[in-house]
Amino acid sequence: MRKQQAFDPTMGLRALRENATTFEAFKTTKPFHPLYNLIIFPLVGVMMMNQWTIIPTLTQAMGIGGLWLIYSVLFDLICWVIIPHPWRLSLKGLFITYQPWISFAYLAIAISPMISILYFFLFS
Repeated sequence: MRKQQAFDPTMGLRALRENATTFEAFKTTKPFHPLYNLIIFPLVGVMMMNQWTIIPTLTQAMGIGGLWLIYSVLFDLICWVIIPHPWRLSLKGLFITYQPWISFAYLAIAISPMISILYFFLFS
């Protein structure tokens, strides 16, 4: 049996209409999703906190991380489950089959403001 590729030029755009999460290219990138969240979100936190006159406390950073976590879960739920599109996932597909990577990605998002504060304490 032939391995499914992310894009098969012989099939044209029909290959992209299939669920992209079943492609080998997507499956091999799953472990990297939490890593790029650990890079992107602390950078966003540093840029955001750089606009403020005072650096948030650890408690405030935990609150910001909680809000970012809630926003991320809602965004994923709306974009991957609720809105109909060819790559749509079920609740089980997003939150159960995608384990442990989705949990690690959400953990990375939640702790990012604390990492940003650590940056300010070390380099300011």
